[in-house]
Amino acid sequence: MRYAVFGCGNSDWLRPISRFRGSSTNSWRRTARSVYARGEGDARSDLDGQFESWFAAAAPSAMREFGVDSNFSRSADDEPLYRIER
Repeated sequence: MRYAVFGCGNSDWLRPISRFRGSSTNSWRRTARSVYARGEGDARSDLDGQFESWFAAAAPSAMREFGVDSNFSRSADDEPLYRIER
């Protein structure tokens, strides 16, 4: 398994993201491989900005690792690629 992780917490909490950090000892990580360094965000400040910065740096590594073509352009104003029908 290959993965990338961004953990969200809040520095106001008694134990903000200690459980997330402790996940590095889980047995699944023995056979898994990280494709980018773990990111952490603090909801007490600019969580969205922290994620965006991490993602901008992580995306090229993940695209190379998973063989995704990065020569595409989409914006938030584009129509969705998929629709869910009932």
